[in-house]
Amino acid sequence: MTKKDFIKKVAEEANFRQVNVNEVFDAAEKVLIDTVKSGESVNVFRWLKVETEIKPERTCRNPKTGESVVVPEHRGVKGKFTKAFKEAVQ
Repeated sequence: MTKKDFIKKVAEEANFRQVNVNEVFDAAEKVLIDTVKSGESVNVFRWLKVETEIKPERTCRNPKTGESVVVPEHRGVKGKFTKAFKEAVQ
């Protein structure tokens, strides 16, 4: 399902115009990115938790050349679904 399809379904379900739903989702996306970028975690729709994690420096190997490469410490993002959501999907 594409974003456009998702917006259409939500608009139909909530009886709103697609333009309005799209604006809300775009604003929510911006707030989510800004909040996670600042280091805070966000609970989205009570079923998804998005947060950052610090990934430590590590040594990897280039599979083409076999050369060792050091990947510096960096911030990553992880999302975690709640138990209730997982059970609902089952």
